[in-house]
Amino acid sequence: RVSGVRERRLLAVVVGISHYPKLPDDKQLQFADSDAEAFAEYLATERGRGDATTEHVALVQNEGATLSGIRSAIRTTFAEARENDVVIFFVAGHGSVIDTGPNAGAYILASDSDPEDLRSTGLPMDDLEELTTGDLKPKQIQVYVDVCHAGAIGSLNNRKFNRFQTKFVDGARPSTMVFGLMASHAKEVSLECGNYEHGAFTYFLIRGLNTNEAADPSFQDITVRSLSRYVENHVSDATKQDQNPVDAGTLTRTAELAKPDRPGAGDPNESKRSEERRVGKECRSR
Repeated sequence: RVSGVRERRLLAVVVGISHYPKLPDDKQLQFADSDAEAFAEYLATERGRGDATTEHVALVQNEGATLSGIRSAIRTTFAEARENDVVIFFVAGHGSVIDTGPNAGAYILASDSDPEDLRSTGLPMDDLEELTTGDLKPKQIQVYVDVCHAGAIGSLNNRKFNRFQTKFVDGARPSTMVFGLMASHAKEVSLECGNYEHGAFTYFLIRGLNTNEAADPSFQDITVRSLSRYVENHVSDATKQDQNPVDAGTLTRTAELAKPDRPGAGDPNESKRSEERRVGKECRSR
């Protein structure tokens, strides 16, 4: 490495929860833990790691994905981040938006969340910044959320996540760029589908990152712009417009997220699969 320049590392917290002990049987999920495993597998590839020299992925699943377990993983990861690092947060599971009452707010459910007391036991969607400790210094933060009402994390554009930038301006450090891609609008559910064996959002997110289908025609790389368009269009088509992903953040639209010429974890023949898989079947909400 160049003298005086820190190597870039990839640090990630990947959460997937299919089993919820405090929810009834008909509210258990099928594929959220598989979503997390597949995304973690992608990050461990040459394509997923990108220009980072090393990667450290904290995979937190099911019974291990308690509220304290998720908070601890996020705090530890962000506390280790340095100014040249990329930090990624991915979560698949249940999401809930409550409009009124003592539990009012938008939450990601941890495995031990009590649906009757989400204010104390749920992970607030707009509160991710509050979970970090130490001097946050990553070059880039990426957030991928596959839960119902994921678009409630609109604060990636402003409010709390804007503090990521202001912290560095005063300290003469480069500002942290944030990119978020959420599975659905704030008033929509997110679906998982039997024919994909994944959440519809995660299926097309990983497919877009692992194949050449989401490559930006202007730059050949997979960019913020091209991945967002690919996922948004395919999920909307696959769910017959019932689910519409949304992106947010401060990262430039032409920023590179992956290089198609590097090996990933996906099926290289994915684009040749039957078109029937493009339309979600046997789908249920998260």
